[in-house]
Amino acid sequence: MLFASSSIIEARRSLYAQFESGALTREQAFARALELDPCDAVALIVLGEERLKAGDLAGTAEYCWRAAHADPCHADPWLRLSACLPDASKDLQAGILQLAARKALRDPEAIERFEESFEKRTTLPDIPDGRTFLETAAAGFGEEGPDEPEEVRVRLQPHRLIDDLLETADDGLDEELVDKILRSGERCLPLLIGVLRAMATGSLPENESAAAVCSLALLGEIRDPAVLPELIECHSVDDEDISMAASWAVGRIARARPEEFLEVTRKLAQASREVRARSALAMALGRICSQPGIHDVLLGLLDGLESFSKSERAELFMAVSLALSLHEGKEGQELAWSLLSRYTALLPKRTRAELREALRLRNEIQRNEPAPDEEGEPTVYDLCALGSGEDDYEDEDEDDAGSGDEDDQIVDEDDDFVPEPVRRGATLGRNDPCWCGSGKKYKKCHLESDGKSQAAPVVREGAPAPGNAVAEAGLRKRLIDFATGSLRKREMEEALRMFVGTEPPGLMEDDSLARESLDWIIHDYIPPRLGHSLIEEFLRRSPGGLTAHQREILEAWSRSRYSLFEVQEVRKGSGVQVKDLLAGGDFFVHDVSTSGWAVVWDCCLARVEEYQGRHEFTAIVLRLPRHVAAPVQEWAVGAQKRSGLSWDAFLRANSHKLRQSASRFIQRATNEMRVVSPEGDDLVFSRARYAVLDDEAVRGALDQSTEFHREGDDATDYGWLDEFEDATGGRRSFGHLHLAGANLTLECSTRQRLERGNALLQTLAGAHLRHLGDDFTSWRSAMRDRGSSPRPAKRTGLPPEVEREILAKMIDEHYRRWLDMPLPALHGKTPREAVATPEGRAQVIDLLKTLQNDSEHGRQEGIPSCDVSKLKAELGVDF
Repeated sequence: MLFASSSIIEARRSLYAQFESGALTREQAFARALELDPCDAVALIVLGEERLKAGDLAGTAEYCWRAAHADPCHADPWLRLSACLPDASKDLQAGILQLAARKALRDPEAIERFEESFEKRTTLPDIPDGRTFLETAAAGFGEEGPDEPEEVRVRLQPHRLIDDLLETADDGLDEELVDKILRSGERCLPLLIGVLRAMATGSLPENESAAAVCSLALLGEIRDPAVLPELIECHSVDDEDISMAASWAVGRIARARPEEFLEVTRKLAQASREVRARSALAMALGRICSQPGIHDVLLGLLDGLESFSKSERAELFMAVSLALSLHEGKEGQELAWSLLSRYTALLPKRTRAELREALRLRNEIQRNEPAPDEEGEPTVYDLCALGSGEDDYEDEDEDDAGSGDEDDQIVDEDDDFVPEPVRRGATLGRNDPCWCGSGKKYKKCHLESDGKSQAAPVVREGAPAPGNAVAEAGLRKRLIDFATGSLRKREMEEALRMFVGTEPPGLMEDDSLARESLDWIIHDYIPPRLGHSLIEEFLRRSPGGLTAHQREILEAWSRSRYSLFEVQEVRKGSGVQVKDLLAGGDFFVHDVSTSGWAVVWDCCLARVEEYQGRHEFTAIVLRLPRHVAAPVQEWAVGAQKRSGLSWDAFLRANSHKLRQSASRFIQRATNEMRVVSPEGDDLVFSRARYAVLDDEAVRGALDQSTEFHREGDDATDYGWLDEFEDATGGRRSFGHLHLAGANLTLECSTRQRLERGNALLQTLAGAHLRHLGDDFTSWRSAMRDRGSSPRPAKRTGLPPEVEREILAKMIDEHYRRWLDMPLPALHGKTPREAVATPEGRAQVIDLLKTLQNDSEHGRQEGIPSCDVSKLKAELGVDF
C-alpha cells in the first residue's frame, strides 16, 4: 500500500491525540502506527531512535534497516545505523556513512543532523570532519572503496544503485545503471517500491516524477506480479508521466506472466473496498490489450455497487464502462449500455449523458490513433532516459509521411470540445498549483499546514478565502488542461521556440522555466490557426458550461499584464507594494510567498492579474539584479516607442521578448565579467587531495617550512603564505591546507597556485603522501552552488556580538568616506558633487537604491549592512 486509506489516516490522528494527551508514550504511539502500516518509514525511524535511547542496539539496527527499505530517501536510518553497529567492520561503517551523506546532501535539513551525528561518533578516527566527509561523498558519488570487502559491497549494492537512481533520474538513467538494477532485480525490488512510497508520502526531492517513472519502468521490466498492487495504485496519481509509466509496467507483467497476472488482479478486485482503488484497477486493466480473463475481473468490480454513495457509484460505473470500451472495443461499448440498464436505479440521472459523451469521445480518439505497432512500444531504457519528462515517448509527428497540409488547416469552430474528465471532490490534488499563488505544487507549499488546520481553517490577512482559492485553483487547472490539450505537437514546439528565443534563458531552473512558458502560452500566445489567446478560446467554447463567476475570473485573467516591477514596500505575510516601471501605476500585490523573500527596491519580471480590485502575481516572480533591470527597461521603452502601440498592447504582444531581453543582458554581464588573482590568473577554485602515509613526518615537514604556518593550536589547518613581505609589511596568502587523520587537502584560488602548491608539498613531504587527485570549480559554478551548501564561516575567535560590532563600524566608516569618493558610475564625481545637478541627483538616487537593496538582502542573511538613511540625510535626497 502506497497511499494511506482514510481509515488509516483517521487512526493515525487518534494515536497522535493520545500521545499529545499523555495516554500513550511516544514509543507506544508509533508502535501502534506501525501495526497500521508495517512500511511506515516515519514510525520505523522513531522506533529506531527510541531503541537507541534505551541502549538496544540490535533493535535499533532492525528498525533502521526496515526504514531504509521502506523509504530510500531518508538519511536518518543510515545515521542511526552508523551509531548502532559498533562491532561492524570499518568498511561497512564507512559505506553506511557514505550513504547517509549522499542522502543528506539532497535534504538541506538533514545536512545539519549529519554533521551533529558525525561529531559524536568515535569509531572511525581516520574519517575527517562531517563537512569534509559530505564533500567527499558528493565527489565520489556511487563509488565503493577500492579495497572494500565483498560482503560489504554485496550488502550495500542495492542501496547504492537506488541512490544513484534518485540522484540521476531527473537527467535520465544511463543504460549501464538500468542493467545493474535489473541484474539485482530481486534485491532492488523492495527499494524501488520504497521510491514509489516516498512519492506517495511526499519525501522525494523536487522533480520527483522522474524517479517514480524510472522505478515504475524497472518494476515492469523485472516482471514480478507481486508488485501489481503498487503499480495499479500509481494509476490514480495526478501526474501523466507516472500514470503512463504505471500502465506500461502493468502491461509488461500481463504479457510476460498472464496467469499470475490474472490471479493477482482477481484478488485485488475482491479485496478493494474503496472506489478509488477499484477505479484505478479498472483503468489499468482497460489498457491491457487482448488479455483473456480481464472481462470477468472488470465486471466483478461492480459487485456491491449499492454500498457506495451515489456519486461514487457513478465514478466507478464510468471507470468500468470506459475500461470495457478500451479493452473490447465495440462489444465492450454495447456491454456498457447493457450494464447501464441493469444499474439505472442505483445511478444518477446524468450518467446516461456522461456515458454517451465519453464513448463518443473514445471513438473519436480511436479513429485518430495510429494502428498499434508493437515495434514502436517504448523499452525500459526509453522510459528511464526520459528524465524530467521533457520528452514524451507517446508523441509522434503527425506528418512524418510528408502530407502536412491537412495539419495546418484551421479547425472549424463547431468542432467538439473534449470536456474535462470527472474529478473526485473539490479539494486540491498534491500536484496542483498551491492556492496561495506561489507557483509551487500544493504538497510542497501549504498541504502540511492545511492538514494541521482542517478543523478550523485560518484565513491570513491578504489571502483569499479557502473556498474561493480552491475554486479558482480548480478552474486554473481546467484551463491548463485545455491549453495543453488544444495545441498540437508542432504548435507547442513552435510556441516554446518563440518563448525561449535564440539564446538559452538565464536566471531560471528548468522546472520554473516550464511554468513560465506555460503561463505565457495560456495568457499571451496567439496560435495562428485561432487568431486569439487560449483563454479566449476556452471562454468561447464554454466547456461543460461556466458560471457567471467563473467567466468573470477568466476575463480578469485574460486582462493580466506581464511587466517590469520595482518593489516599493514589503508587508511580511501579506504582499508587496510595487511600481510598474514600464506601463506606470503603483499598487499592492497580494502574494505571501514574495513577501517572504523580497526587500525594498527589488526589481522583478512578473505577471499581475486584477480581479475585483485585488492584484495577484501568477506563475513565477523573476527577480532581476538592479544592474540588469535598467537595460531591460531601456530596451522596452525604446521598442514600445518604435511599435506605436499602447503599453498594454505592447506588453501583451512582447512579454516573451521582455523575458528574452532579461536573459540576454544577464548572459552578457556574466560573459563580460572576468575575475582574476593578483598574478592575473583566472579565478578557479582548486583543491588537491592526498592520503597521508606518515602523519608525524608530514606535520614535522610542514612545521619546519617557511611557507606553511599553523592557524591555531590544533595543527589541522595551515596557511600557505608568500615568503616575502609586500610594501605594507604583509604577506600574500596563496592557499589553505587542512590535515586531519589520513587525509590532507590543499585549496587554492587558481590552477597555477595549486600546481605550485603540489610541487612544494612533493618537495617537503612527497615520500609520506600519496596524491589522490585534483578538483577544479569555476567561480561561476561556485556562485551557483553557494546557496545549496554554504561552507561555515571561519571563526575569528571573537564573540559574535563583538565581531558584528567591529564589522558594522568598518562598514559605517567606509560609507562615510564614500560620500566624497570620485565614482565611475557618476563620471568621476563624488556623490556630494553629483547631487548638485538633476541628472547627477537621479544617478545618486539609483546608486542609493541599489545600496539599500543589497543591504536589506544582507540583513536577511544576518550580515551587518550599511545604514542608507544616514547617507540620504547627508546628501539631502529622499525617495
